[in-house]
Amino acid sequence: MAVVAALSVDDVRQKFPLKTVDAVVDVFRDQLVNRAQPDLAFLSILLGILEQSLTVNRSAASFVASVSGDDDGLLPPDKDTPDAAKPTGGGSVDSRRRMVDCIPSVELSDVEVLYEQFVALIRGSVDLSLHQHKYTSPELLKTVSDVIWTVLTRTYYKDRAHLHSLYTMLTDNKMDCFGMAVGVLAACQVLGLSDVHLAFSEDHAWAVFGKDGHLSAEITWHGKGTEDRRGLLITEAAAEKCWLYSYPLIGNRHIEVAAMVLNINPAINASYDSVEMATLQQRLLWLLYDFGHLEKYPLALGILADMEEMSPNADRPLSIDLYTAAIDVAKNHYANMLVYPYTYIGNYYYRRCMYKEALRNWAAAAKVISRYNYNREDEEIYKEFLEIANDIIPNIIRISSGETSEANNLKNSESKISMPFLSDPECYANLLQLYDGICEWEEGSSKPVLHIVWANHMAYSISKFDLKARENVNIETVMSVNGSGSESCETEPRKRVDRRRESDSTKEEGTKVSAKSFTSSSEAAKAKQRRVRLLLAENQKTKALDAGCSILNINVDDASSKREDSISEEKDWTGPDDDKVQSHSKEVPISLTESLNLVPSKEAGIEEAAQTQSVMSNEVASLNSVKSILSELQTDTYSCDRKQSEESKLKLVLYSEKMVGMKDLLVCRKLNTSAIKLQLTAQSQLSLKQSQPTVDSGLMVKRIRRE
Repeated sequence: MAVVAALSVDDVRQKFPLKTVDAVVDVFRDQLVNRAQPDLAFLSILLGILEQSLTVNRSAASFVASVSGDDDGLLPPDKDTPDAAKPTGGGSVDSRRRMVDCIPSVELSDVEVLYEQFVALIRGSVDLSLHQHKYTSPELLKTVSDVIWTVLTRTYYKDRAHLHSLYTMLTDNKMDCFGMAVGVLAACQVLGLSDVHLAFSEDHAWAVFGKDGHLSAEITWHGKGTEDRRGLLITEAAAEKCWLYSYPLIGNRHIEVAAMVLNINPAINASYDSVEMATLQQRLLWLLYDFGHLEKYPLALGILADMEEMSPNADRPLSIDLYTAAIDVAKNHYANMLVYPYTYIGNYYYRRCMYKEALRNWAAAAKVISRYNYNREDEEIYKEFLEIANDIIPNIIRISSGETSEANNLKNSESKISMPFLSDPECYANLLQLYDGICEWEEGSSKPVLHIVWANHMAYSISKFDLKARENVNIETVMSVNGSGSESCETEPRKRVDRRRESDSTKEEGTKVSAKSFTSSSEAAKAKQRRVRLLLAENQKTKALDAGCSILNINVDDASSKREDSISEEKDWTGPDDDKVQSHSKEVPISLTESLNLVPSKEAGIEEAAQTQSVMSNEVASLNSVKSILSELQTDTYSCDRKQSEESKLKLVLYSEKMVGMKDLLVCRKLNTSAIKLQLTAQSQLSLKQSQPTVDSGLMVKRIRRE
């Protein structure tokens, strides 16, 4: 009865009745600081009472008055409030803020009655004498969860709002899946089972127990159905490549309190939220943040950032800093395997009309989800990507292309951006990376993700990008980047996480490798230029000979024929005639004589003719060599320029088979949208992996219908 006695402590009783948000925060602070461990049942019932009174049971008249401004709060001022302090319809800011802090009065008796009812139910239904083990066994945990389960009604089959607390279980016999998990955990705390804690993924909660928490079991349901999965063990094999169970946060009592606060729903209806309930949630999250209980809880940091964006506090970190902190926590503690931190900050940038940054973070979220396999329980994350790809991004495209009235607002908000959205190659590459991650998420799954609606919106989105944006993206495949052949890819099993890490290192080193290859090609081109200059220097005599022949209007054949005529005439030569030789030597220019090397002797003339022919043949060969080297140099220069232009393009590596199959279609001058739709919705790449169920797998394998 020690837990029940906790409500009878004088300092707890002195805090009641609770009339303000600050009073509720003080109760939570007392539970977090002055208690060995917070009382989960007490806090869950208290939050349930407040949420029901501020949202579900809020009267329509008072709600309309508070929205229209005729009344500043839900409830009338307290009787003890002086008339001068009572707010009017046009009250000051301080009076309005004070009325926001006011909440319906909560008496200790209201909480105590429900608390004692819950303790009596648990202790009267579970006999601990049958379980003498030091640590909780799976059978005992199944018994506790059955007690909570039997209380609930069976008239609903999916989660609804405001059903996450013990208050709704004790008053209306209804709870959602998270409320069921909290109820089992609170029951274990009442029974003194201190080794039972909750494990939180991004969309599910289950129990960890035993020595060092080495056992994991289901204590609730998930999704639309209420399948009986309580007590089933969750093994690492069952959680492999499953987003619902991957990389959970193992909670303690303080983190479990943070999870309860996180699941507060301030919505009154689809259009309005309760300001008082939202304020309470925000202040409680800051209280947990100050105590360091959110350091490893990225989902809580993201929701707190959303609340700070709507209602900022001057002495608190900015919302963008909280979003960034959530991503850092996901990278440092969860191997960057969490999706929501990226979607949170992407939605933040979208609300700020910073579409390029939003698309970059959505692509990063798709890169994370690509490491998992899709199944039917991934409904929430599927709806997240469905909204991003088929609603938000097409809306961005329409705004950027000027098809909507918001285009002028976009121009004003993005006046400092140097390049329009639809002309930016990086935006186009991020869009392709988004769909590449979704396609890879589908690969190896038992259920397809993409259908014709996805294909239609993708074709619309990429068709609106300028040709300049598409041509400046250099699309590569993972095989070309890693240098692996098709045979190795077919024989080796797919390892998404390892391959992603290798590809990340490849991307980081890609710039260095490209720079080295371009430098080596430039050095080779310079060496060839030096060779050309040497050859040209060696062929200066040939140029002089060609110049002399052009002046005298003779060519090489004429010179050789004349030389042959002179040789034939020497056969009848009897002796030199000095006068004729002198006159002949005066008529012939010296330069031509030296160039032709005419010798009066018969033997010398024959030898000189042969040498001349040999020299001329060598010169012709040298000229041909120069021409070939110049042609090769021109080709190498063109290839270097081409490599340089390729390096200036944005590099994008595709991994999914569907996107790799339409790689050429995405960068062509004229897009073939019909072929893109056909490739995106093709089921040929979908491989159904049937695994044999194990005894302790903890998951039921659905039989696949025979085609």
